[in-house]
Amino acid sequence: MVIALIGSHGTGKTTVFFEEMRKQRPDLIYFSEGVRHQSPAFGYGDPEGVCEKYGVGAFGLMNMNSWSVIDPKHNTTLDQHAVVVCDRSALDNYAYYLALRNTEEDFKFEPLLAGMARHYVSLNRSFYLFFLRCYSAYRRWYA
Repeated sequence: MVIALIGSHGTGKTTVFFEEMRKQRPDLIYFSEGVRHQSPAFGYGDPEGVCEKYGVGAFGLMNMNSWSVIDPKHNTTLDQHAVVVCDRSALDNYAYYLALRNTEEDFKFEPLLAGMARHYVSLNRSFYLFFLRCYSAYRRWYA
């Protein structure tokens, strides 16, 4: 099972829920948004640097490609019965691309990203948690 946290920036996905769940359930597998870790390895301080230089299409491709880590067809070391908690999902990665694409170059990525999104969403049963609240409101509710 894949539990994916989706929602806008600043809603508490990582800061509140993801990190708190990791403390309370260390037995689960946690997968944070891949591009956050890839960007510094390629010389960019954050994912926005990738977007500025190469466009949202390249950013979307990096993000979507990181989902291969939880793809049982490619990662045979992953326990097929494990529960994986993901900070974001292939579905909202694709939605961000659709919302933010704006150059001719960005549009070239669409067929590939659509196919990748379909593939990764279909890996296995997923449970999506959608965050609407901002961090401070969620902290009051959670407490």
